[in-house]
Amino acid sequence: MTEHSKYEDRNTDLFFDIADILEFFPEQYSQRTWGEFVPSWVDYDRFKTQFGYDTAMQGGSEDGNWIYADEECGSHLCVAGHAAALRGWKPTIHTNPHSQEVTVQWQQVSKTAGADYRADGSEDVSTVAQELLGINGREARHLFDSEHEWTANDLRKFGKGERILTHVDED
Repeated sequence: MTEHSKYEDRNTDLFFDIADILEFFPEQYSQRTWGEFVPSWVDYDRFKTQFGYDTAMQGGSEDGNWIYADEECGSHLCVAGHAAALRGWKPTIHTNPHSQEVTVQWQQVSKTAGADYRADGSEDVSTVAQELLGINGREARHLFDSEHEWTANDLRKFGKGERILTHVDED
């Protein structure tokens, strides 16, 4: 296998789409979380419209830690979270069997809005993002590591085929 052919499966467009978010909307990027959002009350309505159920009525609170998919509402997603969200994956829900509190999370994603995190079709966001980006497991572990903060230029270089592991080794 030639050096070039190792990177033929890279999804350059997706790397560039995520790079654009980092460059033009840096407030929507946090490598320390798959995705999170602490909404104001008006955002509960947006959430209900997007996901089809009212989180405020299902154990939500204004100071709860919510994960939200609508980038226009101030989401913070990591590289993996953005990869999934940009290609139509949505966060899943988890209902605590004891308290009935509903939480929304990006660690497990689904193509179906409002899906339970254990439902058929829900997948680990890192696995989904790895496949969408066209990278191997070692690259994914480094790219999705919460200890790294990436720049738009980093992601564009990766999209063009620069080795992710070499880049990390230089840090």
